[in-house]
Amino acid sequence: MQNTTSYISTNTNTSYNSFYFTYGLQYYTKVNKHWDFALGATFANKTELNPQYSIIILAIDSSQLYNQPQPQSNFLLPVNYTVGLSVTKDKKYSLLADYKYQGWSALNYSGFNYALQTSRRYSLGFEISKKRNSYNTLFETNYFQAGLYYSNSYINVYGQPILDMGGTIGFGINARRTPLSYTVTLQYGVKGTESNQLVQERYVNLTIMISYRDIWYTKGRKFE
Repeated sequence: MQNTTSYISTNTNTSYNSFYFTYGLQYYTKVNKHWDFALGATFANKTELNPQYSIIILAIDSSQLYNQPQPQSNFLLPVNYTVGLSVTKDKKYSLLADYKYQGWSALNYSGFNYALQTSRRYSLGFEISKKRNSYNTLFETNYFQAGLYYSNSYINVYGQPILDMGGTIGFGINARRTPLSYTVTLQYGVKGTESNQLVQERYVNLTIMISYRDIWYTKGRKFE
């Protein structure tokens, strides 16, 4: 007697599609000759994603034994918005603050030992910038930046929110004689918790970036 064994493989494919719109608004004003103020905001409404879910079963020779779409409930993206403002003194010193909100808890999604929750992020930054006039445009030659951030993730595990907090410092230089820009950024943060047998991560990121820029202008005839 001869034994034969058949092998099959099962593939599941899920895709989502829909239009997603984010609206933005920005306001800037010069308070006086020393102070500038800017305010910005974005908003995205709750959006329903249309799913396409299918199961494909293949035989050992890759022939299809089964390929049918399956019913799947729609997935929702929550309402989210951001608000940010900046105050600048003498075009050199800037204080910036941002707030971001994502209302995941309103969707009532949950699973084994986890659930979605509302996510919030707060950030605060400071910049010292040195500028000069070039081609009748205020041009930034170098800058120093520092910031702090605090946020909670959209996921809650074993009843424990996942927090992320840290700080960044960085500086940049725009070369005068070449169209190159150099930026160095250092970030340190702590994410997660050791409660309920979870994992806490301490991370350090060093970023070095070199950019090429060009200024396009013309000496063509002017008409007044």
